[in-house]
Amino acid sequence: MRKFRKITAWIAAALLLLCFWVWWNRPRPIDVATRVPSEALVYAEADDLPQLLENLTTVEPWRAILGRGARRLSWWGRTLAWIGVGRARDVVLARSQVAFVVLDIETDGGGDALNVKPSAALVAETHTSEWRTRSAVEELVGELAHRVYGAPGVERNENEDGLTITWTAPTGHSRLIANVSGSAVVIGNDEQAIQTCIAVRRREHRSLAEETRFDAVRRRFTDRTALAFGYVSPRGATEIAKILALTYAARMSDDPRAQSAAAIILPQLAGKILRDAAWSMRVADGEIEDDYLFALPDELASRIGQAFSPSHEPVHSAERLLPADTYQLTRYNYADPAAAWEGLKSAIASQLDRLIEPLAGRVLDAALKPYGIESPRDFLRAAGSEIATAQILADDQARVLIARVKDEATLRAEVRRHLKTFRRETLGDVELLVSTDDERGAACFVDGYLILGREEDVRQCVRARAAGRTMAADEAFRRAARVAANEQALIATYTRERESMRELAHILGRDELVASSAYAIATTQLTAEGFRRRTRSSLGLLGAVLTQVIPTAP
Repeated sequence: MRKFRKITAWIAAALLLLCFWVWWNRPRPIDVATRVPSEALVYAEADDLPQLLENLTTVEPWRAILGRGARRLSWWGRTLAWIGVGRARDVVLARSQVAFVVLDIETDGGGDALNVKPSAALVAETHTSEWRTRSAVEELVGELAHRVYGAPGVERNENEDGLTITWTAPTGHSRLIANVSGSAVVIGNDEQAIQTCIAVRRREHRSLAEETRFDAVRRRFTDRTALAFGYVSPRGATEIAKILALTYAARMSDDPRAQSAAAIILPQLAGKILRDAAWSMRVADGEIEDDYLFALPDELASRIGQAFSPSHEPVHSAERLLPADTYQLTRYNYADPAAAWEGLKSAIASQLDRLIEPLAGRVLDAALKPYGIESPRDFLRAAGSEIATAQILADDQARVLIARVKDEATLRAEVRRHLKTFRRETLGDVELLVSTDDERGAACFVDGYLILGREEDVRQCVRARAAGRTMAADEAFRRAARVAANEQALIATYTRERESMRELAHILGRDELVASSAYAIATTQLTAEGFRRRTRSSLGLLGAVLTQVIPTAP
């Protein structure tokens, strides 16, 4: 009996020591933003990779993307994180907190030829011994470098800042740099970015966590359910907006004068209309929910808010005029579309220098011309509260405009103004007005609505209505519309996910992703801070990023 008690005591002591060791060895979360420079333009963090993986496996397409062992791997990953036992790369990935940061953006060219080169880094706290961290980083980053560069040159350097490994492409123009010091890792494409992050780690440089605005946004924008968080700083918002403005200026109109005016106004506006931006991701009801905030300066948010009053009794009938397989529908819900447009123009003009302020209205009006709207003021006054645009095919950017008719005589005058010379013909019970200029398309008035767009798209809408094969008859769309209707959004966009799944399936070689007929839903509301956009989809922002960053086989 005494021997049994001794054995029991030894076993209990061993178990107690094991529990203490596991507790002592557990990852102790840090604020990874304390390792990121304060001047970061773009920042994104994920504090718990196993939890992120576990939640993704509850979303059907991601279960297929991650494979059958994904759920087991997520559980095993959490176990590894606590115990710290296993292959070096598995333990490091399971225990790491990571952040992606863009520190600078270089641009070259303009318009369609604009080339963008970001200076970026991945910052990680592995909560793992240095020897394991070094082994994992060298293996994982080395594999990536060989996949991207083919046969890169490798250079190793060790000093007081830790081990630095550089993989250089055979051309010498591109490289990947990794620095490991203790359990801290920095991986980037630019030497200066690496050195700045190291300086932050040594507390010789101010960190992003010390920025009051960043801390306030992150506290308000995340909760226990958030799996990832992102932030675009005021300077980052300005730089990105300038790039988008320069690109858009060359595409918004065929009129050279409008393009020149846009090239002057849009870059100036870029630094004044957007304060900063934030993003968070969570999984809810089997879908990925991405939440975005585009914060506006207080005065601008107030002025736009006065103009953008939503209709509290919205009429939703545009889907009855669109083919059932329409790729994307965007619905705008304003109590007074004309007042909203004029209010937007006035608010934006207030942010410009007085010398160029008169150009703002012309630039914004020119942005509506591709939709067949020659005079926004007259057109929007004659339109009802429901205005929608639709993209029929995923691989065709042409759009059709559908507007509820309030003043048919005025709208007919606006249509004639756009079509210029046209012929009349009958399709079923609908009269078509078809321009003699193919670029100006066609129009028709049907069921209290105006349909305006490319001739073949207008015809397709009329035929779908006659046959009863419209979006309104699609159960998947009706489910999505019921979800969006609960939010009283200013703008609601419905996008078929089949096409994005098909693209991702091609990249990953997973044909089973193509089957979905669901719609991704994006709703936009105006709050006291700015525009709040929420998307619900099967792939989420992560899926969109994957399609951009994973190289496609030739």
